[in-house]
Amino acid sequence: MAQSQTFRKASGLICLSEYSRNHLIQYYADLLDGVPMQLIPHGTAVLPSDSSVEVRAEILGHKNFKILCVSTIKKYKHQWNLIDAVGLLRNERIPLELHLVGGGDPQALRWMREAIQRNHSDHEFIFYHGSLPYKETLEWYRNKIDIFVFSSTCENLPVILLEAMTAGLSIASSDRGPMPEVLKDAGRYFNPESVTSIKNCLRYLIDNPDLCQRLSAKAKQYSQTYSWKKCAEETLAFFRSVYEGSKA
Repeated sequence: MAQSQTFRKASGLICLSEYSRNHLIQYYADLLDGVPMQLIPHGTAVLPSDSSVEVRAEILGHKNFKILCVSTIKKYKHQWNLIDAVGLLRNERIPLELHLVGGGDPQALRWMREAIQRNHSDHEFIFYHGSLPYKETLEWYRNKIDIFVFSSTCENLPVILLEAMTAGLSIASSDRGPMPEVLKDAGRYFNPESVTSIKNCLRYLIDNPDLCQRLSAKAKQYSQTYSWKKCAEETLAFFRSVYEGSKA
């Protein structure tokens, strides 16, 4: 109700992705008739220092794979499915470490902790670091990570995914929109609601280090099109055009 009232009063509307724009047109076409709409994506943060895809490719040759998931712990993020998938890979004697960063709501945190408990073994391999300050979170992207996982089913524009791309990480991503719009062909995709799909995606990346190197370089290249400077300039220009249009 509140969202509908906002649309009725809006002089203009900014969408962060083509996926979100199409969603609004599909479900709110009557409210948005005649309202100027502009696609202006957010930017990506500048990491502490330049990441090296070449160095990261060398890491992929070792036998202790580190997987990172940075995200709030919520129902639509599916960290428990990721944990179960990593547990299955561990059962196949693939030495993995899964690092989870981010705070969340009580119910989702309970589901995640239950998943950690049912995948418990003599050798700890799942590490939950909780909610960290932003600068510490950015440092994790450079912590000799082999594969970054983004398992959300509901996003507008996933800035976390953009940060992983900027860091030159090998990315396994949810196949739900708008992730393929952002990552394009620079990652491997899985169904975030299927443990088997996540497991198979991770296994494929682990078994193909040369592919990981190519995808990492491509992801970093694609991330350069997302800039906070560009976002600010386009936002101000849109504000100006809406204002001038309202005066006319």
